[in-house]
Amino acid sequence: MAAFEVAARSKKEKYEQLRAELVSEHGAVEVVPFIVGVLGSWDPNNNKFMRQLCSRKYGDLMRKLCVKDTIRSSRNIYIEHNTGVRQELDLI
Repeated sequence: MAAFEVAARSKKEKYEQLRAELVSEHGAVEVVPFIVGVLGSWDPNNNKFMRQLCSRKYGDLMRKLCVKDTIRSSRNIYIEHNTGVRQELDLI
């Protein structure tokens, strides 16, 4: 959980200048860190944002797809690093 908190704080700091610019143009703006770890760990705070964004059914599907894509990308990087062979990006 500590790693998720550090990542969330880092993302908020990273996008603070953009947030401030958007506030001046559009009014209230909030940065919501959406975090998926490189091995597919899911930040429980993502669920709160997902409930605001979409239905529970679609939120469950999106969580599974995000985790799946993250694991696949991490695997491809690992395989390419060890073999030197570029891995294809299958998009679903």
